[in-house]
Amino acid sequence: MGLLALLDAYPLTQTQFLEFPQMQEILSGLMKDLGRDAGDDPLDVSTVMEFLRRDGDALSTLQEHHI
Repeated sequence: MGLLALLDAYPLTQTQFLEFPQMQEILSGLMKDLGRDAGDDPLDVSTVMEFLRRDGDALSTLQEHHI
């Protein structure tokens, strides 16, 4: 391959970068995507993994450190 180019995008400016979400936001979003109500209680990875295993979700095959 001689050239690989992306021609239809604009360069990002420094003000357009988003903050990386906190782990709590990531886990809450995952639960929401799975159709579960995370509630107001704080979530941890082991709790989310338990939901995944209980439901037989394909993501349950991941190790906790992959989430």
